[in-house]
Amino acid sequence: MILLLLLGGCTALTEGPKLIWGQNVIKRAESLNLICVGTDSLGELTNPITWFWSPPITYIFVQQENARTVVGSPSDWLVQENRIEYGKVSSTFYVRHDTANSKIAYIGDDSTPKSEIKERMGSPKWEEPKTVWTKNTLEWLKQGKPKNSRYCS
Repeated sequence: MILLLLLGGCTALTEGPKLIWGQNVIKRAESLNLICVGTDSLGELTNPITWFWSPPITYIFVQQENARTVVGSPSDWLVQENRIEYGKVSSTFYVRHDTANSKIAYIGDDSTPKSEIKERMGSPKWEEPKTVWTKNTLEWLKQGKPKNSRYCS
């Protein structure tokens, strides 16, 4: 019983700030018209409670204005994904989404040279979506990019 109380107290101290941070991220994102398409959590090896529950430490957002069709292909979208991680600097990724074939192609991020982005745009390497957020983004595009979509709780 004492061990359980000790673990619970440690969990509140380590996971509590992440939970509050996550709630603030969602509120701020909603005020900016960002749509949360996915989250990622990471338990701590030394804390067994987090093996079963841990608040998200990563949020992935998209925005209507930053999702555009590729010229000449109404089912091919270039989407800017904003990734916000607890305790880290935010990052931006560019991913093409083929809604007709349910495929994605990673194009680059903030640090990718423009020449490489241009090359990847010209000949994307299509693959099956592997993460919940890429699947959710494909679904969001197929539904017509509704502003009220919510894939994160």
